[in-house]
Amino acid sequence: MPSSVRCLMTIISAIAGNVLFTLPVAVTAGMRPQVDVSLQVTTAPVPFVPGGHAVVTMTVHNAGPDAAGATVPNQDTIVVFEDGFIITTQPPPFTIPAQGEGCVIDTYVSDPLPNGDIGLVYIFYFDSIAAGESRVCTYGIDFDPSIRNDFATGWLVTSSNDDDSDLSNNRADYVFQGSPHSIPILSWQGLAVLGTGLLAIGWRARRRMLMAPPGLANNSSPTAAR
Repeated sequence: MPSSVRCLMTIISAIAGNVLFTLPVAVTAGMRPQVDVSLQVTTAPVPFVPGGHAVVTMTVHNAGPDAAGATVPNQDTIVVFEDGFIITTQPPPFTIPAQGEGCVIDTYVSDPLPNGDIGLVYIFYFDSIAAGESRVCTYGIDFDPSIRNDFATGWLVTSSNDDDSDLSNNRADYVFQGSPHSIPILSWQGLAVLGTGLLAIGWRARRRMLMAPPGLANNSSPTAAR
């Protein structure tokens, strides 16, 4: 390999340290752009509804000073990897039913790993981003009906052809908040209505007891007093 060209190998451990993605990219030495890409992710609604739908908004920002992902024309080299899910015995907590807006989404399902597990990773590809600019990707997800508790995930952005000056802001961690089963609680108005109804029932039962024949006066059952 000529000294002016080196092969950048970006290795992302995506599923519990087992699934590795290797992206070889030839880059001319001494000409790598200087960038600072960062990532933010939000979702709505919160909390999620089992079997329901949510919208994820992913924002990749480039603080510069150079454009990010612009070295190789017609290639999306700004890539976001979501943490992987083991799907050997259960489905992923959510699926992405369609492409979003602002990025290209790919679903990677691994071959069986050495321990027999099968992993799934969602990958997001972005166009180049000028210095000081951002790109926003919005996409929908459908939750599995069996998922009810909170669960954590995270995303990692990499711009493989660039030198990123700050790697501390390349990851966004997130906890999807589940919908706990709540116990219905009566308001004070509801308690007042309930109390009034119970008093009325008790008064009618007492009145029937007083009006009952002598042989039934000692029977405390309103039904027997009829």
